[in-house]
Amino acid sequence: MMRGLIFFLGLTIMANHTMASEKLKLCPNKPNCVSSLQGEDASRQVETLPLIVDIATSRKVLIDIVEQMSRTKKITEEVNYLHFTFTSLIFRFVDDVEISFNPETNTIDVRSASRTGHSDFGVNRRRIEEIRKLYLEKKKEFKVAKNSTYDHT
Repeated sequence: MMRGLIFFLGLTIMANHTMASEKLKLCPNKPNCVSSLQGEDASRQVETLPLIVDIATSRKVLIDIVEQMSRTKKITEEVNYLHFTFTSLIFRFVDDVEISFNPETNTIDVRSASRTGHSDFGVNRRRIEEIRKLYLEKKKEFKVAKNSTYDHT
């Protein structure tokens, strides 16, 4: 009975990850998209993010970071997947930012893409790099807190 339950839970976790990573599509053949899943296309490739402690902690940190950025809206929040939109100030263009958590590799895949047009003049890459910078700063804070020892004498 227990073995069957563990097998079922394992399949459920694998299915949730597969569904989350499948939501992140490859970028179209336009320069207005970046993704950590682009593979060999360096012009649209960005690095994955490492998990901080676990998926729940990383998800909370990323939500906090993205929601503090200008003109954002959270569209979807699932265990292994987040979807936000960003709206440009003047022309009101909408870009999608998707984040997928991979528990098997302890990494986070990211994608940022413009819905319309051909070029974004590097906006999506700068956005993902800003999210990365803020996220890695938070990761350092967690590492420092974890390694801190207190003398209670």
